[in-house]
Amino acid sequence: QPLLLQVFSFLGLFVRTISSWSYTRLWSKFSHGRPFLILLGGLVFLSAMASLLNISFFQKYYEATTSNDGDLTSSVIGVALLASVANTFFGEWAFLPEVILASVSPMEPSKNGVDDNPQLNETLADNQIIIPTTATAATSTSGTNTPMNLGNGSSDTVEPTRIATHCEDTQQRIAVEYGSLISCIDFGDQLGSLAAGPLVAVLGISRENGFLHLDHLILICALSSVIVTFGMLPLLWKK
Repeated sequence: QPLLLQVFSFLGLFVRTISSWSYTRLWSKFSHGRPFLILLGGLVFLSAMASLLNISFFQKYYEATTSNDGDLTSSVIGVALLASVANTFFGEWAFLPEVILASVSPMEPSKNGVDDNPQLNETLADNQIIIPTTATAATSTSGTNTPMNLGNGSSDTVEPTRIATHCEDTQQRIAVEYGSLISCIDFGDQLGSLAAGPLVAVLGISRENGFLHLDHLILICALSSVIVTFGMLPLLWKK
């Protein structure tokens, strides 16, 4: 029924909007550290449980199509509506932490880049640049530097090459890491779609047999999402 599909499509847009708004109101304060990881695991679990409502819809649909009239009853449409709303709402809740993780992670200091230079970080925080003296330039063993404070009214000028390099490297690292993490999210979705194909063939799901064993596929997908997420959380858990 094309009209019913259009109604479900517009309803999905509305539900996603409400889901994003409610996530901001309820869960936006848990955006860092272990509370965020606990939230991520909990929302994935809720999304998996909501997807199980599709089993009820499939059972109602299978009963209606195998009966004599074969028409979709109001109970079938009602269960489909409930399953669609729950899946869209909690699915958006489970998706948003992945985007937040991809957005926040690149902001963390790089383990190999200039962000881990404690001397540079300290001097930048104190508005101070360390300028090597002539003696230290000639002999690297003396270890003495001449500090010059910025913004203190001094007439001395400092070449900002070091600061510019620091900022440029940081911005490039953030852009590359963010793009890579977002690509991983899309790539994971593609892998999930590719893995579902062999499962459909193994379970023998087809239109000819009334999509028999589709409930088994729904259960497998729900368990897989929970197992993969909880299996990956220890890798993100920082002491």
